[in-house]
Amino acid sequence: MTKDTGLTWKSISMPVNGMSPGAVKFVPRSDIAILSSNVGVFRTDDFGATWTQIPIPISYSADGADVSISRDANGFVVTLISQSSGVASYHESLQSAPTPEALVANPTSLSFDSVLVAASKTVTVTLKNNNSVAVTVNAITVSPAGSAFTSNGPTLPKLLAPGDTATIDLTFQPTVVGSQSAQLNVTLAEGLTTNVTLSGIGKIEQQADVAPVTSENEAGLIVAANPFRGSTDVRYDVRDNHVVRLAVFDAVGREVAVLAEGLQGAGGHHATFDARHLATGTYYIALVTERGTLTRAVTLLP
Repeated sequence: MTKDTGLTWKSISMPVNGMSPGAVKFVPRSDIAILSSNVGVFRTDDFGATWTQIPIPISYSADGADVSISRDANGFVVTLISQSSGVASYHESLQSAPTPEALVANPTSLSFDSVLVAASKTVTVTLKNNNSVAVTVNAITVSPAGSAFTSNGPTLPKLLAPGDTATIDLTFQPTVVGSQSAQLNVTLAEGLTTNVTLSGIGKIEQQADVAPVTSENEAGLIVAANPFRGSTDVRYDVRDNHVVRLAVFDAVGREVAVLAEGLQGAGGHHATFDARHLATGTYYIALVTERGTLTRAVTLLP
């Protein structure tokens, strides 16, 4: 017998020797199981150590009647639908079962701070079952799908007894610069969900200069005037056909302009950085190709 979708099993004894058992179903949120058979309908609340026959005529269970169980705050109802005998039901009052709550997350939000584009950082979140009853984790997702955040948790379904914990490793691997966010969702079979807010910032490495094009480099980046006022020309070389993105970021990593984007052929290219609408200060021009990122710090004068 199992009540946790097959995670654990326990052998049981039949209430009557030689009987032909039919369906065994649990009453929701309880340890009570109902067994239909060719000799009657029985209940147990100790995994088959003891059985009690419930007052439903044998004629309903003997012909393989379909068994359904419904539960409310006051008790449960067992219903048998027999093709030959019709419908029979049994009601039993119960003390109110505790209503489970969602798992408790620690921490409830995760900030990965700044991580270099194409690098990664992993942080662990712990979830605890503070209920007095066992619960089962049946889904772990990160939304929106396709974000820079991924999760690695336990094999599902995962049964958590009262007081048990589970850990989930969350990884932030940004592919673009700037602030990014997502949400971890941990859902129980009982229909409850725990959410953890995730945030991080993708950044580029701030280099003082860029090496000239050599056999080891795939691209070069030159700023015509630096420091500059108003605008400046940016020249860059691509050694092979590449998808290129030439963007500008401020001192805290926010993207302020995109100068070029898309597939470009080998050779020299140029773009204009028009900064007339920006505040004076230091900016970073980043050339991102399939081989990596080159950056150049530039200073905008009043």
